[in-house]
Amino acid sequence: MHVVGAKRTLMHRGRDPLSLDFPMNWQIHLAENDALAVRRARPSLEWYFDNVMSAVPQGAATPAGYERYAALAEAAAEGAMSLTGLREGGICYVGDPEGLIRDIEILREETGLDHLICWMRFGGMAHEDVVRSMELLADHVMPHFADAPPLVPRALRHEEPTTQTDKFFEIEFDEEGEVHEPSRG
Repeated sequence: MHVVGAKRTLMHRGRDPLSLDFPMNWQIHLAENDALAVRRARPSLEWYFDNVMSAVPQGAATPAGYERYAALAEAAAEGAMSLTGLREGGICYVGDPEGLIRDIEILREETGLDHLICWMRFGGMAHEDVVRSMELLADHVMPHFADAPPLVPRALRHEEPTTQTDKFFEIEFDEEGEVHEPSRG
């Protein structure tokens, strides 16, 4: 994950991994069960993503660095973007509170997630459905994490920061943590 790579880089530069906070933003809809959550959220999420993806430049108009977004937009135009795909891709969570707790626990373990921004009204959702979703979040999910301590991502727990090479930024660190030009070989 990109978050882990960024945390690794900052850790190599002397930052305490427990001080590194990378909040995530998820579109979330909760209901008493998955089927009800999907029934309420599907039209709004599909409307939202259809409109967003239709605005993404594609083909020759795609700016450098935006190829991934263009590929997503093309997939959406072909009907390949679905609520199931959005859920499996970690773009949103639609389901019951227990499932969200499980997904957040996985994110905490894998990325060290400490703050989750919950985007709970999207695509014209009914007000009463949004309020009920917020109540479920407040009553069931938030208390579960109220006293959760910060975590170092699992992939970084046993690393020695001064001996790792950061390929993303193409820099190397010596035993004292000094930056050196990467060896080319």
